[in-house]
Parts: sequence; structure tokens; C-alpha cells
Amino acid sequence: MNLFKGDTVKRVEKLIQNGENRKVKLQQKVTDLQAEVKALRDEEENDFQQAILEDKEPSQKLVSDRKKAQKDLQEALFKLEQVDNVIQTELTKAKQEIDKERRQFIQEMGVKEFKPLYHEMDELKRQYLNKIIEYHNKQSEYEKEYRRTFSNVERRVGLALHQPTDDHRLNMNQRHQVDGHYSPMLYNEEVREALINGKIAPQTAKNKNSFNQ
Repeated sequence: MNLFKGDTVKRVEKLIQNGENRKVKLQQKVTDLQAEVKALRDEEENDFQQAILEDKEPSQKLVSDRKKAQKDLQEALFKLEQVDNVIQTELTKAKQEIDKERRQFIQEMGVKEFKPLYHEMDELKRQYLNKIIEYHNKQSEYEKEYRRTFSNVERRVGLALHQPTDDHRLNMNQRHQVDGHYSPMLYNEEVREALINGKIAPQTAKNKNSFNQ
């Protein structure tokens, strides 16, 4: 199946990916800056203690570096918060176009993929039903032929009356395949297994060659 993707879908997917990439970079930057701020604060505290012990002024460069790192950290945190807002704004703008492309995708796949399959399934269903009609006609002829051949003579020789309607019978009231009594009729459990689980029902697969012998 060839999947359709419109221009808006591609653009939005690229936007989302770009946003995720930017967030990863900013999260790493935040982590690095947090570590830098902590290291500078520790260094600044050590320098202040040393300045007290040596009776001198603390390093202003350390203070400046720490404040700059804190400012950079706040900016990185702000940008990180804004990434989702920017992406969501663009996604909202693209909502109607995405819905349009989604409906177009559904319609095109229906025409290209499913309608031809439905047609094939319908043709097979009609063939199956025609075979049931053929069975019905053969069964009727069989009953007539049996009665013409045996109904009089079986009574005369003392045999119990036999009902040919029970011979070669396909049971419509049966809900599923019965082990040891496999039927060529299609039952709901077989359709359900194929439709829901995407496979042939076990009893059906097991009895593939039941009528070839």
C-alpha cells in the first residue's frame, strides 16, 4: 500500500521534528548552565572565604561570571518553555489543512485499495452462494433419485425407512466448525478470525485437504 502524504503533513512533521531537536539542544544547554552556575557559586564562596582569611576583596570576575551564567540559564529556560508554544501555534494554524489532507487520504485509499478488494470479495461471495445453490439443486435431485430407487424396495425387504434429506447435509444452524465434522460452509467464527486476527481459523487450516481425498 502506497501511503499518501500531503505537503501540510510533511511540513508539520518536519516542524515537530525540528522542535524536538531544538528542545534536546536547549535541555542540554540548561543542564550545562546549571552545572556551570553551581560550580561558579561554589568557587565564589570559596573565594569569599579566602578573601576573609587573607583580608582582601573577593574576586569580582567570579561574581560577574556567575551572574552571566545565571542570565544565560534563565534565557535558555525561557526559550525551552517557548518551543512548545511556538509549535502548538503552528499546529493550530495547520489544523484545517491537515483535516483536508486526512479526508483526501481516506478517499484516495478507498478508491485505490479497498474498492477493488471489495469487488473481488463480492465476486467470491457470489461464487460461494452460487455453489450453495448448486448444492441445493443436487441435494433435491439426490432425494428424488433415492426415493425412486429405494423407497419401495426398502419397505418390501423389511428395512427401516431412511430419510435422504439427512444425507450429505450442510447444517445452516451450525455456528462454528466442529472437530471431526468439518463443513465446507463458511461460519461466523471463521470470518471473525480472518477479519479481527488476520488469519485462517485453526479448524479451517487443519482441514485444508478434507475434500480432496
